Amino acid sequence: MLRSENVQVRSQLSTIQRRMFQEKQQIVDYLRQIENDLIEKEQIKQRELLLRQDYEQLKNSINQDQEKLEQLQANCSQLLKTIQNQNEEKNQLESQLDSYQSDIKRLYSHFDIPIASIDQLIPILEDRYQTQQSLQVNIY
Repeated sequence: MLRSENVQVRSQLSTIQRRMFQEKQQIVDYLRQIENDLIEKEQIKQRELLLRQDYEQLKNSINQDQEKLEQLQANCSQLLKTIQNQNEEKNQLESQLDSYQSDIKRLYSHFDIPIASIDQLIPILEDRYQTQQSLQVNIY
């Protein structure tokens, strides 16, 4: 009877040991899975950190580019104003030139000088000046 009980106890012990070994193996597998999950979670955090850094750098770059664009737009606006002012000044100068040319033509017509430009007037005036000079020399 003791032997039978001993065999039975040993069988139970063996069964219990196998079950404990299987449970230990399951626990080890579960712990490995947890460890793998933690490693993967840490890798994800590192990638997230890198992505955030890249995002911040891109954001800063975009802000710098935006500031440059605004500065270029301001420069462009200033240049357009300068061009507009120069065009207005050019128009005023052209208007004054037209007025001067008109005055010169009236002056030419007043003195009855048949010329179309001031370049033609210079030789005529030189000739008159020399004539006047020679007349004055003859008088004295």
